[in-house]
Amino acid sequence: MNVTSEITETVKRRLAFQKTFSQEHGGWRKKSLIADAKFETAANKEFKKQERRLSKTDSFGDEEGFAPGLLSDDFPEEFSAFNLVVTFMEGTVSLAKIIRLFENGQVYITHIESRKLIPAKKQYQLFLQIVCSHETFTNVISTAKQNPLISDITLLEEKEPER
Repeated sequence: MNVTSEITETVKRRLAFQKTFSQEHGGWRKKSLIADAKFETAANKEFKKQERRLSKTDSFGDEEGFAPGLLSDDFPEEFSAFNLVVTFMEGTVSLAKIIRLFENGQVYITHIESRKLIPAKKQYQLFLQIVCSHETFTNVISTAKQNPLISDITLLEEKEPER
């Protein structure tokens, strides 16, 4: 019951914030799809900053699945960001195991998307943006390639992590 009330309070604060942010910065859903997405991204970043200021610990707990106190600007200089596409079988059961594989390898997942492949009925794709060192990346990828659930891993891009 307490968790539900906390979620309700967060939703109320978010709606109030969206309304004031919208009034201050020019309105919601008035422009093109791209402009609306940029506006929503800016609003989400501001809301997260506000929530961090309001929280007592200034970090997320383990319940939310984030490493405590590690923000995107706190990544060490030797870390790089990698964009990957992982093709796997068996749907959500495999999805949880694959995500756990990356998390156990000390890789920070900054973005994740999944979809079902249309031509192959039981195959799924997972787009991951991860941040880690080159050595960690090599170790995790070699471990992932040995996993029987994963049928393919494709590195799309390597770049500096967003700070």
